[in-house]
Amino acid sequence: MKKFLKILGFSVAGVVLLLIAAISVVVWILTPAKLTPLVEDAARKSLNADVNIGRVELTFWSTFPRLVVDVDSLEIISHSLSTAADTLPAWRDSLVSVQAFHGALILPKLIAGTIAVDRVEIIRPEINLVTAADGSTNSDIVKPSDSDSGSSSGIPSFSLGRFAISGDMPVRYLSVPDSTYIAATLSAASVHGEKNPVYTLNVKGDTRAEIGKISISDIRLGLGGNISWDPERPTAIKLDRMRAALADVTVDVTTSADFSDSTVINSLNINLLPVAIHSLVAIVPEGIIPESTEIGGEAMVSADVSLTEPYTVGTDLIPSLTAALTVEEGTARFEEMYLKKLSLKAKAVIDGRDPDMSQLDITELFAVGEGVGFRLSAKVSRPLSDPRVRGTFKGGIVARWLSKRLLNALPCKISGDLKAECDFAFRRSYLTPTEFHRVKFNGQASLADFHLDMRDASASLFIDKASLNLGSDSRISVGAHTVDSLLTASLRIDSVAFFTPGLDVQGRDWNVGLGMLNVASTADTTVINPIGGRITAGMLSLDNEADSARIRLRDATVSGSLTRFRGSATKPRLSAKITSRRAIYSQNMLRAFISDIDAAVTVYPAPPRLTRRTRQRMDSIAALYPSLPPDSIYARAMAMSRRRHTADIDSLDTANSFNLDGSTVAMLKKWGTKGHVKASRIGVFTPLFPIRNVISDLDLKFSSDSLTISNTRYTVGRSRLTVDGSIANISRSLTSRRGSPIVLDFDIKGDTLDINRIATAMFAGVAYRKTAEREGLSSVAEDSEAEMQRVLDKAAENDSAAPIVIPMNIDAALKLNISNVLYSDLTLNHCTGNARLSGGALNLRNVRARTDMGSIDLNALYSAPDETDLRFAFGMLLKDFHIDRFLKLMPSIDSVMPLLNGVSGIINADIAATSELEPDMNINIPTLSAAVKISGDSLVLLDSETFRKVSKWLLFKDKKRNMIDHMEVEMIVDSQRVELFPFIFDMDRYRLGVMGTNDLALNFNYHVAVLKSPIPFKFGINISGNPDKMKIRLGGAKLNEKKLASTTMISDTTRINLVRQIESAFIRGVRNSSRPGLHLNASAPATMQTLGSDASDTISRADSLLFIREGLIESPLPPDSLKHE
Repeated sequence: MKKFLKILGFSVAGVVLLLIAAISVVVWILTPAKLTPLVEDAARKSLNADVNIGRVELTFWSTFPRLVVDVDSLEIISHSLSTAADTLPAWRDSLVSVQAFHGALILPKLIAGTIAVDRVEIIRPEINLVTAADGSTNSDIVKPSDSDSGSSSGIPSFSLGRFAISGDMPVRYLSVPDSTYIAATLSAASVHGEKNPVYTLNVKGDTRAEIGKISISDIRLGLGGNISWDPERPTAIKLDRMRAALADVTVDVTTSADFSDSTVINSLNINLLPVAIHSLVAIVPEGIIPESTEIGGEAMVSADVSLTEPYTVGTDLIPSLTAALTVEEGTARFEEMYLKKLSLKAKAVIDGRDPDMSQLDITELFAVGEGVGFRLSAKVSRPLSDPRVRGTFKGGIVARWLSKRLLNALPCKISGDLKAECDFAFRRSYLTPTEFHRVKFNGQASLADFHLDMRDASASLFIDKASLNLGSDSRISVGAHTVDSLLTASLRIDSVAFFTPGLDVQGRDWNVGLGMLNVASTADTTVINPIGGRITAGMLSLDNEADSARIRLRDATVSGSLTRFRGSATKPRLSAKITSRRAIYSQNMLRAFISDIDAAVTVYPAPPRLTRRTRQRMDSIAALYPSLPPDSIYARAMAMSRRRHTADIDSLDTANSFNLDGSTVAMLKKWGTKGHVKASRIGVFTPLFPIRNVISDLDLKFSSDSLTISNTRYTVGRSRLTVDGSIANISRSLTSRRGSPIVLDFDIKGDTLDINRIATAMFAGVAYRKTAEREGLSSVAEDSEAEMQRVLDKAAENDSAAPIVIPMNIDAALKLNISNVLYSDLTLNHCTGNARLSGGALNLRNVRARTDMGSIDLNALYSAPDETDLRFAFGMLLKDFHIDRFLKLMPSIDSVMPLLNGVSGIINADIAATSELEPDMNINIPTLSAAVKISGDSLVLLDSETFRKVSKWLLFKDKKRNMIDHMEVEMIVDSQRVELFPFIFDMDRYRLGVMGTNDLALNFNYHVAVLKSPIPFKFGINISGNPDKMKIRLGGAKLNEKKLASTTMISDTTRINLVRQIESAFIRGVRNSSRPGLHLNASAPATMQTLGSDASDTISRADSLLFIREGLIESPLPPDSLKHE
């Protein structure tokens, strides 16, 4: 064995010595002069290029055991682009040039089978790479081989000790197809392989590039780290902490890859070391970011990217990796936006096998800038199929700290603080009408001390404090009942003021809330989705100069809801409720206020109205078409009904209609309502009824067709009433084709009813309306009572009284019980009676009252269906009434009965009268018909002075007693003529009988019969003419007690008949009956027919002498005196 080893050792030594000897011979023979041409010639034969070498030298003995190669001045001129266009640069052919090359090969390792290269140094190399438009390159210089062995040997074992580039190394690359130009200069590059197969790489330099329109300025670059490569596994490479630096940006890369069959990256970690934002932006090529965009900041950015599983290039679509991005808190700037603080922590997980399983987690994004700040955290998953987002947000704006450039760009000046925060969770698929209910969003925002002023002074807004809350899955509990899955929104404003020219709005303590079910059915617009809302206002003030409207609200609440009617998904039920401690409204001359209002209304689908005839039609249609559904049967029946009534509509009395348009009528038929209104106090003043109206303790309940008022007090002027009653048939009246009237039934009680002021207000209101329509009246200031009265007085001057029209579409029954009624200067006590309104007429029935001047019993009819048809009829009975009060109560009596002037005392009166009225509400005297009976005791006929003279002249026994014990007078007025029936009365020692007639122009013809006097015979006094020219003649007495018995007492009968006619006319309808007139049961007495201008009716000569002697008449003048005269 020893011998074998000895032989083997000598053999190997011999081979080594032989190899050394061979190398020595080669080095000795191949001197630089001989070696250089050989190398150039060999290179030219294998390359499509010119290879120029200054000198090639081999060194062995002086460097043993290393074989050293030194090359001086190497240049390769490529011919691959010699035929290319002249547009290519001149340096396109200069592929490589090297000033010097030095390399060493370690022979012992080479003999052992390892190529060990040591101390490789390249001095000032220069490389130029060019790609022409057709894709050819100047580096394509290797000629194809003539022989191919078809087999390849493996890569031998290889090691590198040290590799270095001395001096600058310019590298240029030009690609014409993609307009790319890169120029780099490596100032230092080295590779250390002392720890092979781990090699340490270090590269430094600078570069610039142009890629299309993108330009990279001169940027420093560096590369350093460890490269692991084992010749036994030549396709595997590993980079460990390989650090690449580009300017101030440094990246550490650790990776391992295998290039055997395909490129497989087994592991990869890229770590961006903290770098300032401005340094990161500095390496971005010019053109990617516009020059006008300024981005910078001192915040430090770092990132880390790691593969989570091997990635095969060309096979796997995307790699599986995790990426983390961190921005440490610092400053940042984007154009005019400056962030004092910016920080970010985000992580992404990319799933290469199933990209849809990738996730993004923004742990925190925090930014504080000039007046702006926010904090955001969010998670995103399922990014491809249906992105899911969940996160929270909190931020705010301080307007006064915003950048001046932004503030100056706004069309308004703003200041205030805005804060907001929310949490959210949704998917992209939820952002549709059918899936929106799945979005989870809960948040709130607050605004404080907010001012907004338009620069052109067109508007300004101030909000002291405001908050907004939104929720998509809220829950509300009312008692033991809880409702969840609610979409809610609420807004609260502590105080607000808004102004624009012509409009001023101010408010305090505003709250707005809205809620609805947030479920899947919400998206179905064919069904009713419940929703509710509420608005409250502690104070609201609105002034609108355009229409002089002013609104004031205190502690007001409006709430409403939309639900399903009786569980039906397609029938809505709308409810609303209003409460307010006080509300005031004014516009022009309208004033209204309300205190402590509580009102509620519910609107719901009304059931169809089925008359008996409609039901019969439906039964007939159902019998003919048994298969028709009920809806179709009803539709056919209603169509038949409409055709039948088409011809009748045009002939209806339009005065009975409210003239509603078709859409309004359809709405009233379709919907039903119910609710209530309560209020402690309501006041209204309007020029259409210019008197203070105040309603107290209002208690009103209503439905679609009726309204009920309970124990409500009404104060109008000095009148104080309590009202109970109802209004019915509202819906049918508003929608009926035949003008069905509204039915009112009220019981009115009260302490005082001032008819004077009410009538004055009604006349003034009608006058104002007519004047306003004709001339137009301007508005007045809110608090200008004097100006308001001036406008009303102006209207009253133009139209002192205007007709009061009684609506044709109202049928009312009023029961009256008033303690004190003020009429003229009378006070009527314990006034009771009934009032009816129907068919354009007002009927007063059995109105009774007592006064300190007597009692009244009245029945009357006022007919006024329109302004051109005004009529009045009444029957009145007065007992124990002062005659002067009677004349004030009935002023027209004075004009037709002048004999009543100057009479005083207590009378009983029985009056029946009818008349047409003029448009100014005065009696049309030519149409007056009346029957009057007046009786009285202890009447004073003359004033004191006149009585003193008369009593002395007529030789009264008692010259101090100015009184008539009893007198009874009866008359009729017809055909513009007054007939005074004969009557007798006693006065002192006289008994007188009176009868006569006069027309309404006061042309009279009266006879006074002296039936008892100091004169021993009876005589008569005939009075004729008019008050300006009166003729008195003495004659015989034309009546006595026996003839007086034949007169007809018609007043009672006439009044009773007239009351019956009024009742009959009112029941039948005023327009369907003739005008109520008086029907006298007897003509004037026969005695009255003898009144005239009979010349023979005179006294005898003896009677004349007796009158002269008694001093009743003057003595005639003597004949001589007459001649003298």
